[in-house]
Amino acid sequence: MSRGVKPVHRTRMELERTIVERHRSGSLGLEDALNLFDELLPQARPASVYAFTRVLTVVARADSSSSLRHSAALAVSLFNTVAQAGVNKMAANAFTFGILIRCFCTVGRLDLAFAAFGQLLKTGWRVQAMALNQLIKGLCDGKRTGDAMDIVFRRMPQLGCTPDIFSYNILIKGLCDGKMTSDAMDIVFRRMPELGCTPDVVSYNTLVKGLCDGKRMSDAMDDGAWLHT
Repeated sequence: MSRGVKPVHRTRMELERTIVERHRSGSLGLEDALNLFDELLPQARPASVYAFTRVLTVVARADSSSSLRHSAALAVSLFNTVAQAGVNKMAANAFTFGILIRCFCTVGRLDLAFAAFGQLLKTGWRVQAMALNQLIKGLCDGKRTGDAMDIVFRRMPQLGCTPDIFSYNILIKGLCDGKMTSDAMDIVFRRMPELGCTPDVVSYNTLVKGLCDGKRMSDAMDDGAWLHT
């Protein structure tokens, strides 16, 4: 996957440190990330996956002339290159898989997103809400809100993973977009409090917008009363 970059003969440790530090500082752009990827790959070891994960993050979230789908597809391609090189055989972590799941969902391949999640389970890593939130969003974007609700209220507890505020807000938006505002109201006013998660401004704003879009103005005004308490 060479991009014609002239080697500068930096050591593996120097490259890993450069990637991590520049990502942390926010100065790692798309082109530099790809060049550093090419430079590190030939001398990478399993633990290099932590540096590669930061490259994948930059690529997947690239804000350039390329479309979001193209960026996601490129990130998947880089992941496959790392896997074929055997770098992530022992060291791929939950965050790495979370990025991969997000990319698969972005390009509309929920089947591959679930396959990646299955691989995550096989690694024995503890399942984090971040990875499952990507699946929830992918399901909601694909108009499969029933499956998304099943993940939040059944599968996550089974896996010992507590839904966070992002899990609920993604689901609330998906329900509102699908004109299922009664279910969204039930989550905000009953299920979230029962499960120990307090709705936030995003939760309420999303619900009120969904109610207004669904011509349920009286419900929206009643639910908006929280603003004045």
